[in-house]
Amino acid sequence: MSAFVGHTSIAVSDYDKSVAFYTELLGLHMDVDFGLMPADMLTRKEGSTMRFCLLADDEGHQCIELFQFIGVEQRKFEGKVRHEDFWSSHVCILYDDVDVVYQRLVDAGVDIDIPLTENSGYKFAYVFDPDGYMVELVAK
Repeated sequence: MSAFVGHTSIAVSDYDKSVAFYTELLGLHMDVDFGLMPADMLTRKEGSTMRFCLLADDEGHQCIELFQFIGVEQRKFEGKVRHEDFWSSHVCILYDDVDVVYQRLVDAGVDIDIPLTENSGYKFAYVFDPDGYMVELVAK
């Protein structure tokens, strides 16, 4: 039996801003936009809704799901995720030309956690998305 990672799901505070970050800056594309949907089952609050979508890479693999709840208070940690936080998680995206993507993020003023680095045969960087989630960029 084979197992494959489907996607990483991220709750966001501003759907449009996050979609722009992951598509315009990180190069993913909108695969499915589900629009506005009822969210009562997930939030346990009658009348709540959510916007959500699936983003895909250039090969069509859905890799990130973004969702924002509407009509319900979303709890949020303060600040940004740190590597040493026990709840720390990150999204990792592989690139053929990580240098180009990294420079696009720098030019856009994105907050960088670990600059583009080469270590043990890997070339990587860590940046923060608009909600403070960590995103790892790795050269294929």
